[in-house]
Amino acid sequence: MLWGGLISCARTIGPALVETRYLHLGEHDTPGRPTRDRSLDTAAIRFARDPLPARLDYEVEAIGQTGSQSVSLVAAAGRQPVRAWFVHGRVGYRLSKAVRLEADAVLLAKGRFLRDAPNAQPGRWTW
Repeated sequence: MLWGGLISCARTIGPALVETRYLHLGEHDTPGRPTRDRSLDTAAIRFARDPLPARLDYEVEAIGQTGSQSVSLVAAAGRQPVRAWFVHGRVGYRLSKAVRLEADAVLLAKGRFLRDAPNAQPGRWTW
């Protein structure tokens, strides 16, 4: 089951929008459908200023994830912790309605990136 919420407040810090989010993913095996039995909590905060002509705009977002999951799809498999975090930033400047300059970067990221299959790509979140 996936559930969560979002709170968004415009002009909280000067012209900046502030958003907070929380999501929980809880899954369990059912007959004929084995799962990784994930229990993951993800929280985020985001600060952003909308693009306007001849104005600097920006966005900074931080996300953290904690929880646990089974080490395999086997019903009695052991558990392993999941910990990850990510910080993203973007800055831009709108010269006109048609022309915009923008820089976007992952500022920091760290985590235990998990693989569901031998050919899965590392460097991704678990869901």
